[in-house]
Amino acid sequence: MTLIQVRTKMKTHKAADKRFIRTGTGIKRKQAGRNHGNGGFSAPSLSHLDSFVKVGNKGGHFKKLDKFLP
Repeated sequence: MTLIQVRTKMKTHKAADKRFIRTGTGIKRKQAGRNHGNGGFSAPSLSHLDSFVKVGNKGGHFKKLDKFLP
């Protein structure tokens, strides 16, 4: 009789799933600083904060996100 060890599936980290978007070329995140305290900012600078930016692959953050979002 042979035993086969089956590895369990990786689960998605739900907090990371709500904050990051996986694309074909990497991972994107929203810009910070848009929630409150920005009454004095101009409209162009606030619209700049509405966009998504690519997560850099320097440091360990990208490796952790890669595990969190299988």
